[in-house]
Amino acid sequence: MLMQCAGTLREMPSTGDVVLRDASSCDAPGFVGLLDDLSNSLSPLPTPYVLLDGLPLLNKEQVQVVAARLRAMRDEGMKIAIACTPASANLIRAVSDSTKYGAPFLLVQPREYAAWSKLYAISPSVDIYALTRGIPCLVAEAHGVGASGERGQLERAVATLYQDVLQDLGERKDPLAVLLAFMVMMGSGTIADFERNGMGVHTELLVRLQREYPIVIYDAEQRAFRCLGSDSGVLSLLRRSIVETRRQFAMKTVRMLMRARRVDAAVALLEELCDTAECLQAISQFPVLFALHGHVKFIRSVLAHMDGEQLATMDVSVALAGWMAGLFTGEYKLARAMATELRHRAHEIASCVSYEDWVIAVAVSGLWSDCRAVNLPAIMDSYKETGSVREAEILKRHVSRLDGVLSESASKMAMPYSAPEEGEDDVIVTNILEYLDGVYIGALVDGCEWDTSVDERLTNLVRLLNAHDMGAIAARARVVASVHRLMHARPLIDERAFSDASRVAVRESNLDEQLLMLLLEGWQFLMLGQFLNARFRAQQVQKLSDGSRTFLVGWAQILERVAKLRTDARLTVREEAEQCDLSTTARTPAEAWVTAMQLSVARFDADLSAWFSVNRAQLLDPAFRMRIRVALYALGGRAESVQRLIPRDMANSYMLEDGLTKGSSGHTDSVALRECMEDADMVNVSLFGGFSVSQGGRILTNEVWKRRKAAILTARLALGIPSFVSKTVLTNELWPEMEPRKARQNLYVNLTAVRRAFGQRDQGPQYIVTQADGIALNGEYSDTDIRDFNTLAREILVQRAGVSMRQVVDAALKLEEVYKGPLYVPDCGDTRFFVRMRKMYQAKFIDCMMRGVDAAIEEGDLLSASWLSNAAIRQEPTREDVVRRAMRVMDLEGRRRELVELYQSHLHYVRTELHGQPERETRELYERIIKENEDRVLL
Repeated sequence: MLMQCAGTLREMPSTGDVVLRDASSCDAPGFVGLLDDLSNSLSPLPTPYVLLDGLPLLNKEQVQVVAARLRAMRDEGMKIAIACTPASANLIRAVSDSTKYGAPFLLVQPREYAAWSKLYAISPSVDIYALTRGIPCLVAEAHGVGASGERGQLERAVATLYQDVLQDLGERKDPLAVLLAFMVMMGSGTIADFERNGMGVHTELLVRLQREYPIVIYDAEQRAFRCLGSDSGVLSLLRRSIVETRRQFAMKTVRMLMRARRVDAAVALLEELCDTAECLQAISQFPVLFALHGHVKFIRSVLAHMDGEQLATMDVSVALAGWMAGLFTGEYKLARAMATELRHRAHEIASCVSYEDWVIAVAVSGLWSDCRAVNLPAIMDSYKETGSVREAEILKRHVSRLDGVLSESASKMAMPYSAPEEGEDDVIVTNILEYLDGVYIGALVDGCEWDTSVDERLTNLVRLLNAHDMGAIAARARVVASVHRLMHARPLIDERAFSDASRVAVRESNLDEQLLMLLLEGWQFLMLGQFLNARFRAQQVQKLSDGSRTFLVGWAQILERVAKLRTDARLTVREEAEQCDLSTTARTPAEAWVTAMQLSVARFDADLSAWFSVNRAQLLDPAFRMRIRVALYALGGRAESVQRLIPRDMANSYMLEDGLTKGSSGHTDSVALRECMEDADMVNVSLFGGFSVSQGGRILTNEVWKRRKAAILTARLALGIPSFVSKTVLTNELWPEMEPRKARQNLYVNLTAVRRAFGQRDQGPQYIVTQADGIALNGEYSDTDIRDFNTLAREILVQRAGVSMRQVVDAALKLEEVYKGPLYVPDCGDTRFFVRMRKMYQAKFIDCMMRGVDAAIEEGDLLSASWLSNAAIRQEPTREDVVRRAMRVMDLEGRRRELVELYQSHLHYVRTELHGQPERETRELYERIIKENEDRVLL
């Protein structure tokens, strides 16, 4: 500023000498000497100007001397301008007859900014006042800030400015130093944060801060402040500097941030500046708040760094924080250990843990009420305080709503929601659970429409929870996100959400959650076209559910019926529809819809109309609407008869078209595609145990396959799905002895026969597709038991992380249903490819059965192990590892006589047919089993 003034004055003709001096490094006598030298050296005419930058610290006597000397120079005709900091307040007051401009007058004003931005080449995309507040020395350093976000030079200037101010205030022991230091430690906040911790902030200090040191952005109306610079840059360096000289500032700031519920900022401060003992102190003061705001990773880290002495003297509130961290992360071993510690020290809890924290912890335990050994001691009577706690009430309502879904209790599901808790933190568990409840119940019961923003927010929530290592809460969020997409017929993007949540429910011993995840997984299979898997899941849920779980049983009945109707032949559907007792009244909406869908697919419209009229109240139950519209969507055109009977004013809410209720705007192309898809009857080719083809539930008989080679061609293409098979390969295999031209003509004739068998038209679905020299079955309109086999075999044999032994056993049981016998091999043409594939699939089937037997034994499921071993030995009775597994299962089941018979028959086969002996492992296993049985008899 002084250099600008000097330049301007020198250009004025009426100005005399212009002298610019830096006096900041002078002491008091030196400064007086400088003034004397200037007074003696400057000519009084024309008017001389003296510009002084900075003043030394002066005592009272020196202030009077300097003030008198400045007045004498003014009386001599000199004009003097001094730029100094508020540290020279005594001299400023002493020269009361001078003109003064405070710091706010020196800020770069908006009308001046254009010249500054041009001079310093400041990018127009920079919010200069947010970064610098118009402080000249900072504006001058803003030329390096641009679109790239590089702020190193500006950050260094901010750091230097704050350090100078703090040093200036600290040297004078100014009370403003403490206030500014705490503001820097917090970065931003409100004056109420100070008052909440018993630190009164006088208005005079705030006025002085704005008048003398306007380096903090302050909103007087909101009483909020914000320091310049970023938390990871400038403020981080300044905080370290402050804590080095005043250690207590760190923990005081942490407590202020925690009481302001700014847990993210408090944890960042603890991790950056505090040791393990200080972190433990903070956790013991706020054991629940850290966990509720998502900082379980921090709690686990502190517990891991505790030494032996700290573990021995651990505060009971720290154990409570560790307990919550174990639950939220899904580390139930940690939760059980901390729960055991809390039960042993139950008499200490009331004196160490506040009433509010304990009430919240008790509510949290309700989310894991079925989980073994994580329960808290019952000590509520030891607290004198009573009353409700907001977070605890939210957690209790969350548990009640989930119970209301399973029991179909409208009163529980309709519990009110709380407004989101305001705060800067990324994760607040109570807010997240409230939001998930709203989406979950809306998708299953309330009939909410598809909202892309909801889907995006759920995806972001899952990503955020995983980043905070909150596995148990993230699993719930993943389930809600998948349910939201499933109930709106949207493609699932997280296909493992239900299976992973099922595994978590097994660890939590939560049977209701396990059954619900099995059911949702079944609906997922249904929407993916895996009807066998869907039906299997529905049967599991019905078998394991009791009468109280009406939600699960009813929805499982619908799932099983839809999956069966999608795969059964039309004749079978009509036969079963004839057996329906239309004289009875359905007891539940599920029973009413099962019969209605059966009649609709069978096209018994008259019977359906009567059934709908009698059971109208059950069929139109609003609580069942969301679930049944997904079932009708899965049935497609087969449900047309029952859809026509739904009242016109309610029809739209029972229909989905590509994730939107019917009547929604847009997506005309998707609707046309959906109609085209409904016209297409799915072709299912079965090759295990013989050749069989069905279309739309009808078996294609010999009347369709008049050409034998057409059936062989279909089988060959089914083995190649989804890849194309060369025409040359097909002609060489089907007509190996025929000349190429004639063979190619026969291929075209049989392709035409296959297209005719499937009802392929030019404007309809294309079952057979050609590309260059290749031919293939269109996987979009066709399916094979080969594809189901490969999917299940991959799930069994590929030992992926997170796949439980129970899932392996279930997959092996399903595979045993799919593999009805050896792969089909035609009786003409070159069959080497079919023979090779038969051997390959048979070997893979045996491997899967062996893996399933091992998994079933590990799970203690001897019935499944016996079933799988019998299936394997039926297909390959002479394979040594199959015999060993069967012997092992028989031994575990106590079937000694059958075990001996099996080994003796195998021994006879090996000796007579192979002229050898069984493998060493087989002999040793048999001898060990016999020896154990003999010892058992002797005992």
